[in-house]
Amino acid sequence: MLNFTYKNYLIKKITLILFFFAISTANTFAVEYLFGKNTYTDCDILTKKDKTTFQNLSYVNKDKINFWDRRTAKSSGWNKSDYEVFVFKAIFDKNKDVTVRVNSEFKTKEKAKKQAL
Repeated sequence: MLNFTYKNYLIKKITLILFFFAISTANTFAVEYLFGKNTYTDCDILTKKDKTTFQNLSYVNKDKINFWDRRTAKSSGWNKSDYEVFVFKAIFDKNKDVTVRVNSEFKTKEKAKKQAL
């Protein structure tokens, strides 16, 4: 028969293992729920039904930027590259403005604005 302290040790160890298993499983579920296959999947986290302080989206310019582009990803990671974007300013209440960049593959600023919204 096992002595009392060894039983306590085994119970604590098993409980700890089960606890870490439960936490890791829950986190995986949450990440998959939010981001689908990866963080760049459109999961409709924000929808038109959500309350917002958004006021307006205005076109700023077409610009060439040097930034990370996941379309040029390699097995070693992403590289920075130069590419053109349509730049918009999203205006919110209380002067909380956000710069929105849309890839130039959308051809016109009207199509890019639709994508930005």
